[in-house]
Amino acid sequence: MGNDTSAYINKVFDPNARKALSELLERVAGSTDAYPLYVDEAFTTALTIAADGTTGIAITSAFSGSNAISLAGTGSAAGVNISGNHTVGVTIGAQTTAGVAITGATATGVSITGSCSTAAIQVGVSGTAAGDILAYGATAGCSMRWDASDDKVVFTRTSATATATNLMTAEVLQTLTGASAVNTAEAFRSVLTSNVQVGNWANAILGKIDFSSAGFVTGLAGAVCGELDMAGVTLGNGSYCCFEAELNAPASCAGWGTSVPVAFMTGNAWGAGVAEFRDDGFIFNFTGVGAATSGKIFQANTATAASHALRILIDGVAYYIMLTETGA
Repeated sequence: MGNDTSAYINKVFDPNARKALSELLERVAGSTDAYPLYVDEAFTTALTIAADGTTGIAITSAFSGSNAISLAGTGSAAGVNISGNHTVGVTIGAQTTAGVAITGATATGVSITGSCSTAAIQVGVSGTAAGDILAYGATAGCSMRWDASDDKVVFTRTSATATATNLMTAEVLQTLTGASAVNTAEAFRSVLTSNVQVGNWANAILGKIDFSSAGFVTGLAGAVCGELDMAGVTLGNGSYCCFEAELNAPASCAGWGTSVPVAFMTGNAWGAGVAEFRDDGFIFNFTGVGAATSGKIFQANTATAASHALRILIDGVAYYIMLTETGA
């Protein structure tokens, strides 16, 4: 023990207490026992640090044990409870493996139940990357990662499953249970905002299937699927569709035409084998419309001449689809 510590011990009036305290401090400072400081009775607070200081408990780099602090009991409400007003509750400096590691089976690894004024979990400072956050899945090669250097979330999934199952990398579930005549609902929203030239192309949502060199399906493959499940009741109002296209034309817009085409839908066929599509492909592929029948959605109409037309653009040339107001 240092001279300063001895001076404090010498102020203890009872010689037996002074001796016991001295032996205890000697044991804590130099003992190689499993528990240099051991509390084996029920207690309210095992260690209290009431006075101001720089460090309440310091475990320096000279410590080479397995656990700097070990919480092995099972009856505590909280392993570590930080209830005071602190600028930082826990600070973890330079480390090599993990700042906090939870390896055992727990009900909740990390539980944050209080009201956090800034963030429940904060990694780094805005504008300053602090490393990626990685969450592994049950299957090797599957993970969710925040790419701090590229400012994006990356979902990675690898599957060799050949059985009948639905494979999804991400799923958004939103259930509405309150009837409303004024709400709007969007289960997923993707907004790309730009007031400058974006580049060669831009997509708010990109749906792509890459069959590589030998991939295929035995059913239907669609890069984007719009599916609408109608209610099994008599409809009283509303408008329903599998795909909705909205185009906002502000008052100052101008310059539209064949050189700057603006349309509800654009189709581009490309690739080294595009001639095969031109020879045997289709602009649309509809099933379920039934045979051409009078009064149905698909009609054979030869009695009335065309009175209207829709303009379409094919390879930069405007063409017109003839229409009539009279059904068969």
